[in-house]
Amino acid sequence: MKIMPMTFSKNLFVNITKKLNLDTQIASVRDKRKLDYLFSQNKIDVIFHAAAHKHVPLMETTPEEAVKNNVLGTLNLVLLADKYHVKKICSDFNR
Repeated sequence: MKIMPMTFSKNLFVNITKKLNLDTQIASVRDKRKLDYLFSQNKIDVIFHAAAHKHVPLMETTPEEAVKNNVLGTLNLVLLADKYHVKKICSDFNR
C-alpha cells in the first residue's frame, strides 16, 4: 500500500516526510483541479481527511473561509473519492 499525505501545512509536511520517508504532496482541499490530477496519478484506497478549520471563534469572524475550506474542500474530496472509487474516507472533525 502506498501512503501519500497531501497537506497544506508546512510543519506537518516536514514532520511526515522526515519521520516516514513518504512521497508527500503539498495540496489544498480547495484546489479541485490539483486534487483531480493527484487522484488520477495515484491509486487511492483511503483518504484521511483532517483539513477542516477547527478554531470556531476565528471561523465565526470569517465564515466564508470556513465554508470554502470545510464545506467545499470536503465536497471536493467526496466527489473525487467517488470518481476514483476510493474505498473509504476517514475524517477528523471531532478533534
